[in-house]
Amino acid sequence: LARKVTSLKRQIWTQGGIAAAIAIGFFAWFFLSGAPRAESELGVATVLRIEGQGLANQDRTLARGDALQAGDELKMEQGLVELVFTDTGVHAIATAPLFLTANSSKRIFLHNGDVKLTVPPQGIGFVVETAEREITDLGTSFVVTAVAGGSKVFVLDGEVSLSKKNGIPARLMREGEIAHFGRLMKPQELIRKVEDLPALSLNTQTPSAG
Repeated sequence: LARKVTSLKRQIWTQGGIAAAIAIGFFAWFFLSGAPRAESELGVATVLRIEGQGLANQDRTLARGDALQAGDELKMEQGLVELVFTDTGVHAIATAPLFLTANSSKRIFLHNGDVKLTVPPQGIGFVVETAEREITDLGTSFVVTAVAGGSKVFVLDGEVSLSKKNGIPARLMREGEIAHFGRLMKPQELIRKVEDLPALSLNTQTPSAG
């Protein structure tokens, strides 16, 4: 009888251990394998429109509906691309010659080109970085340009924050202000007010509910 009880206990412990191992394996698979795949499929931004040929990381030709992944480098020789960023809902139209890095759904690095951004309330805090400055949105629409000799930002509506970088102090920019940043030996910055805002030639496409 004692042997039978001991054997029964061993069977119970063995079956319990197997069940626990299966449960642990399932949760590890779900959280460590399933979630990243879903996030990877969604990407950090989606292409709404593209005119011309855009390449992601030099090896993938982009088309409407494609997703940009975190760290993707987007390059275009001519044309334009219209993007909407995941979660933040930030809408961007970028024109070639273009070279930008999609760091995340909340940040891009503009190496070269022009990008106009419209930021909804949930996207406040979106950052556009150039070699000279970090431009942080405070609820606005603005245009950033980057070329070999420097960069500039033009605030169309609302405010942006210029973070301290390359020895240049932080400051706020408001509607109608334009700032130029040079790449000379000594950091330069020129900010002026534009009284008559120019009409924009690029029409946006409104994303659907999907």
